[in-house]
Amino acid sequence: FLEHLNKNDAKKFIKECYRALKPRGILRIVVPDLEAAFKKYKEGKTEEMLDTFFYTSDTYDFHMHKYNYNFQTLKKLLEKTGFVQVKKQNYQKGECPDIDFLDIYPNNSLYVETRK
Repeated sequence: FLEHLNKNDAKKFIKECYRALKPRGILRIVVPDLEAAFKKYKEGKTEEMLDTFFYTSDTYDFHMHKYNYNFQTLKKLLEKTGFVQVKKQNYQKGECPDIDFLDIYPNNSLYVETRK
Protein backbone atom coordinates (compact mmCIF):
# COMPACT_ATOMS: atom_id res chain seq x y z
CA PHE A 1 0.00 0.00 0.00
CA LEU A 2 2.71 2.48 0.98
CA GLU A 3 4.24 2.44 -2.51
CA HIS A 4 0.95 3.80 -3.87
CA LEU A 5 1.35 7.02 -1.88
CA ASN A 6 3.64 9.90 -2.75
CA LYS A 7 6.44 10.58 -0.30
CA ASN A 8 4.58 13.27 1.68
CA ASP A 9 1.37 11.25 1.96
CA ALA A 10 3.42 8.23 3.06
CA LYS A 11 4.92 10.31 5.88
CA LYS A 12 1.44 11.36 6.98
CA PHE A 13 0.21 7.77 6.85
CA ILE A 14 3.13 6.50 8.95
CA LYS A 15 2.53 9.28 11.48
CA GLU A 16 -1.12 8.23 11.70
CA CYS A 17 -0.08 4.60 12.21
CA TYR A 18 2.18 5.71 15.04
CA ARG A 19 -0.60 7.77 16.62
CA ALA A 20 -3.14 4.95 16.39
CA LEU A 21 -0.95 2.11 17.66
CA LYS A 22 -0.93 1.16 21.30
CA PRO A 23 2.40 1.43 23.12
CA ARG A 24 4.65 -1.49 22.07
CA GLY A 25 2.25 -2.18 19.18
CA ILE A 26 3.69 -3.77 16.04
CA LEU A 27 3.47 -2.31 12.56
CA ARG A 28 4.33 -4.59 9.64
CA ILE A 29 4.92 -3.03 6.25
CA VAL A 30 5.30 -4.95 3.02
CA VAL A 31 6.37 -3.04 -0.09
CA PRO A 32 8.12 -3.91 -3.34
CA ASP A 33 11.84 -4.18 -2.56
CA LEU A 34 13.88 -1.62 -4.48
CA GLU A 35 17.01 -3.76 -3.92
CA ALA A 36 15.29 -6.64 -5.75
CA ALA A 37 14.45 -4.25 -8.59
CA PHE A 38 18.10 -3.26 -8.95
CA LYS A 39 19.10 -6.92 -8.91
CA LYS A 40 16.74 -7.68 -11.80
CA TYR A 41 18.10 -4.68 -13.68
CA LYS A 42 21.69 -5.82 -13.18
CA GLU A 43 20.70 -9.28 -14.45
CA GLY A 44 19.45 -7.68 -17.67
CA LYS A 45 15.78 -8.28 -16.83
CA THR A 46 14.82 -4.68 -17.49
CA GLU A 47 11.30 -5.23 -18.80
CA GLU A 48 10.44 -7.64 -15.96
CA MET A 49 11.86 -5.14 -13.47
CA LEU A 50 9.80 -2.28 -14.88
CA ASP A 51 6.58 -4.33 -14.96
CA THR A 52 7.06 -5.68 -11.43
CA PHE A 53 8.33 -2.66 -9.53
CA PHE A 54 7.33 0.45 -11.42
CA TYR A 55 3.78 -0.53 -12.22
CA THR A 56 1.64 2.11 -13.85
CA SER A 57 -1.98 2.11 -14.89
CA ASP A 58 -3.81 3.88 -17.67
CA THR A 59 -7.08 3.35 -15.83
CA TYR A 60 -6.59 4.07 -12.13
CA ASP A 61 -4.14 6.52 -10.64
CA PHE A 62 -4.10 4.64 -7.31
CA HIS A 63 -2.63 1.54 -8.95
CA MET A 64 0.53 3.44 -9.81
CA HIS A 65 3.61 3.02 -7.67
CA LYS A 66 4.50 6.56 -6.64
CA TYR A 67 7.49 5.90 -4.40
CA ASN A 68 9.89 3.00 -3.86
CA TYR A 69 11.70 1.81 -0.77
CA ASN A 70 14.67 -0.21 0.28
CA PHE A 71 15.27 -1.16 3.90
CA GLN A 72 17.37 1.91 4.66
CA THR A 73 14.84 4.44 3.33
CA LEU A 74 11.92 2.75 5.05
CA LYS A 75 13.83 2.43 8.33
CA LYS A 76 14.72 6.13 8.21
CA LEU A 77 11.07 7.09 7.66
CA LEU A 78 9.90 4.90 10.53
CA GLU A 79 12.57 6.05 12.98
CA LYS A 80 11.97 9.73 12.15
CA THR A 81 8.34 9.15 13.11
CA GLY A 82 9.32 7.63 16.45
CA PHE A 83 9.16 3.91 15.75
CA VAL A 84 11.83 1.71 17.34
CA GLN A 85 13.25 -1.76 16.77
CA VAL A 86 12.91 -1.52 12.99
CA LYS A 87 13.73 -4.98 11.66
CA LYS A 88 13.87 -6.51 8.22
CA GLN A 89 11.87 -9.74 8.22
CA ASN A 90 11.29 -12.63 5.85
CA TYR A 91 8.13 -13.78 4.12
CA GLN A 92 5.61 -14.95 6.75
CA LYS A 93 8.19 -14.61 9.54
CA GLY A 94 8.04 -12.12 12.38
CA GLU A 95 6.09 -11.10 15.45
CA CYS A 96 3.02 -9.65 13.77
CA PRO A 97 -0.20 -11.65 14.30
CA ASP A 98 -2.09 -12.95 11.25
CA ILE A 99 1.10 -12.90 9.23
CA ASP A 100 -0.12 -15.68 6.93
CA PHE A 101 -3.04 -13.46 5.93
CA LEU A 102 -0.93 -10.32 5.51
CA ASP A 103 1.97 -11.70 3.49
CA ILE A 104 0.69 -12.60 0.05
CA TYR A 105 3.70 -11.69 -2.12
CA PRO A 106 6.55 -14.13 -1.44
CA ASN A 107 8.87 -12.74 -4.10
CA ASN A 108 10.36 -9.29 -4.63
CA SER A 109 8.94 -7.82 -1.42
CA LEU A 110 10.52 -6.05 1.51
CA TYR A 111 9.09 -7.07 4.90
CA VAL A 112 9.66 -4.71 7.81
CA GLU A 113 8.36 -4.79 11.37
CA THR A 114 8.68 -2.07 13.95
CA ARG A 115 7.29 -1.13 17.34
CA LYS A 116 5.85 2.02 18.79
